[in-house]
Amino acid sequence: MRVPTRLLLTAAAALAARRALHSPAGRYDLTGRSVLITGGSRGLGLALAQECLSRGANVTLMARTADDLRRAQDRLNAGPRVQTVTGDVRRDGDAERAVQEAVRAHGRLDVLVNNAGIIQIGPEANTTEQDYRDALEVNTLGPLRMVRAARPYLRGGGRVLIVSSVGG
Repeated sequence: MRVPTRLLLTAAAALAARRALHSPAGRYDLTGRSVLITGGSRGLGLALAQECLSRGANVTLMARTADDLRRAQDRLNAGPRVQTVTGDVRRDGDAERAVQEAVRAHGRLDVLVNNAGIIQIGPEANTTEQDYRDALEVNTLGPLRMVRAARPYLRGGGRVLIVSSVGG
């Protein structure tokens, strides 16, 4: 039986995410904490949301499309413990709005998971300068925007998780 590559990658990423939620001193207790996940509507972002919810966290998902967020919220089936924000990490205003929505909905923000990312695949000869700029904006500057927006709420024990890949 051949296992699809996408399934294997998602499973490996979910395992890595579980390990990342442990502090050096031991397990980081998510009970009652507020977690904001970018790129949270599918794939690893959705798996991370499920893991955080199973550990007692409240979750805010950020993604670019409202339809994908509605499907993710329905799939998670966690009622008011899951909020969604339509936004793009490439825009400062969207980063600020996502953080504010997490704080409004859950009263605080304890964990920021920078999971949004894009991977440009293809021959370099077919890759435009704009492709490189888009990757830089999402994969590098997006997490920077999110951390800057979240920093005031993460003081005193907050966590930041940045998901990355060689391809990204």
